[in-house]
Amino acid sequence: MYNSYKNFLKNIEDVKSLTTVYSYLTNNVTVPLCFDDLLRAQIVNSLSAFDKLIHDLVRIGIVEIFKGSRIATPKYLSEPLKMDIYHKISNINSTTIEAEFEKLSIFEQSIYDKLKFISYQDPSKISDGLSYIVSDNSKWFKISEHMSMKESEIKTQLKLIVSRRNSIVHESDINPQDLNKLQILQIDCENCIDFISKLGEAIYSLAKQP
Repeated sequence: MYNSYKNFLKNIEDVKSLTTVYSYLTNNVTVPLCFDDLLRAQIVNSLSAFDKLIHDLVRIGIVEIFKGSRIATPKYLSEPLKMDIYHKISNINSTTIEAEFEKLSIFEQSIYDKLKFISYQDPSKISDGLSYIVSDNSKWFKISEHMSMKESEIKTQLKLIVSRRNSIVHESDINPQDLNKLQILQIDCENCIDFISKLGEAIYSLAKQP
């Protein structure tokens, strides 16, 4: 899980680097161009990095349970397994290291295929995903403690960021009333990235617990 979190931090740093590009272009390029789409890209990419982190943590945690190195959760135990996956795994009779690795690879690929269509951005979806690997029902309370914020504030802020991301991705961030793009400020993007970074850290801290 640590490598997944490190990758998340790298992705967040890549997002932050767009701030330097935006500032340089805004301050040095005098042609009548607007570079606000770089800020919009930061919102989209920061949520993409966050979504990937949750996917990685959930997948890795499920595989750890399958291996026996993590305690199984009720959601994990109630999850159905496709019969073709069951037969592929059960038909590997050898107990060699290579055979065990093959079983693990088949299982992990099946989990990847199952989760890849799920978006882990909405608070309820995140909680549901984490339930595969964390039995505690007070997940968001623990996340809020880690972030020193109220649970309701975290969920509201996340929903607002996701809403703006959806506006950018699905509606070109255009106001339907006047058909102009919605205003976006550099400070808003910086606050968004900082929040997503802290939320990712809090969820990693929760997920890495055995």
